Amino acid sequence: MWVAPVYGDRVPISAAFVSGSLFICVYARYRLDRSVQMLKQTNDRLLKLSKYDPLSDLLNRRALREQSEKLLALSKRHKVSMAVLMLDLDDFKKYNDAFGHQQGDEAIKIQARIMKQVFKRETDILGRYGGEEFIIVLSDIKKDQVAKHCQALLNEWEEAALQHAQDAKHPLVSCSIGVVFAKSVNNCSIDWLIDEADKALYDAKERGKAQFVLKEA
Repeated sequence: MWVAPVYGDRVPISAAFVSGSLFICVYARYRLDRSVQMLKQTNDRLLKLSKYDPLSDLLNRRALREQSEKLLALSKRHKVSMAVLMLDLDDFKKYNDAFGHQQGDEAIKIQARIMKQVFKRETDILGRYGGEEFIIVLSDIKKDQVAKHCQALLNEWEEAALQHAQDAKHPLVSCSIGVVFAKSVNNCSIDWLIDEADKALYDAKERGKAQFVLKEA
């Protein structure tokens, strides 16, 4: 193979040299593409860690608040209803003490799985509020639909049939749910809705646990 320079005579270049150069270029491009792909995967993992609770794979508290604020703004703009549910695993400390924190983590995962099974709309916001507390934020939904979903959550826990500690209120692990339903959210804030759901949750606990209390704002 010959190469003609701009000035002077042609210079012989071997086919092996050309092949080697092409290989180096292709390999360099492969390494560059691979590095870009690995960087993107790392960024995706970091982004997920910043928004999701690693144990439950639900939104963490900060991301939960951010998305809830956005949903509230949309609900006000379109004049639709909202509901906030606060869930708490009953006698969770007793369960942890009896079976250990590893089994406690499994109970947290079961709660998250049940929530995902019941609430499947793209607009439904599911998050872990802290410890054994969870929050669900719904928009454009009817009161009777909310009640139906709450009962479905309780039924799923019954079907899970997870043995509780001997000194727990109920023989099987369960959750209590406090709900606030607002047909209009024009004068509502996320903090106020969560606070009202928390009060309803307290009532559910006082009434014997393993049930839901729904209040209308």
